[in-house]
Amino acid sequence: MGFALLMWYSLHMRKILAVIILALLPACSLNFPPIPWPTPSPVPTPTPTPVPTPTPTPVPTPTPTPTPTPAPSLNYLEFCTINGVRPSEGATIELRANRYPVGGRHVDTGVRVLGDSAYCIAGHGVNTNNCNLEFLPQPARAYCGMGLIAKAAGETGARCPWFKYRDSTGTYDCHDDTTDSHSTSCDHFGSPLERDDNKTPTTGNSLTTLEGFEGWPKECGLDRNVFGPRAGFFTTPHGSGASFPSEVAACIPGTDICSNWLSVITGS
Repeated sequence: MGFALLMWYSLHMRKILAVIILALLPACSLNFPPIPWPTPSPVPTPTPTPVPTPTPTPVPTPTPTPTPTPAPSLNYLEFCTINGVRPSEGATIELRANRYPVGGRHVDTGVRVLGDSAYCIAGHGVNTNNCNLEFLPQPARAYCGMGLIAKAAGETGARCPWFKYRDSTGTYDCHDDTTDSHSTSCDHFGSPLERDDNKTPTTGNSLTTLEGFEGWPKECGLDRNVFGPRAGFFTTPHGSGASFPSEVAACIPGTDICSNWLSVITGS
């Protein structure tokens, strides 16, 4: 009993003392400073990683299609050069027709240079002003001949000989026309070793598009009429009919300047 009373007394005395102290604090002007609290360290804001701006895919600039450069025109007269000498401007030419083979029914044609002793001496080594082109190797000889023929026709570039025939009724172009109204026709134009097959249609207006012409030089196959090819350094003439016999000659295209005339062999 005594111990319990003592505990009760002690508890109540603590409460009474606490009340008295709280009541006296304002009167004693006691000011307790505020309890300092630690300032929290700021949490650093992370620097955002910059997102790189994607490099745009360049649009490829299309390569412009180059304008095709036309192939330079071949200067056929350059092939006439021998030992640094070319035919002079005042030189003329003539065509010379020969039977092929000797005594045969075919006609082979060559070009001769007239009135140019310097050129003939350079080519043949003899003092003459009338010479053939045999000193030039092929194909230079044919190219030179075509250039000289074109020049004689008042043109540039290349031309091959035309052929004409004459009979009792007149003089006519000789081409692959076998109608009864003509005594003579010509075919197999080209050269002795490369002749056109007149049964093969020929097409094309340039050396790159030419087809069906088996003769040589190929330039001759570009010269055609309604009957087909009509030009070459070689031909096979055929003769028959009421106005036969006839003769044939090689000529500068579009002119009456012709070679010597050869008789067309009957039935050839």
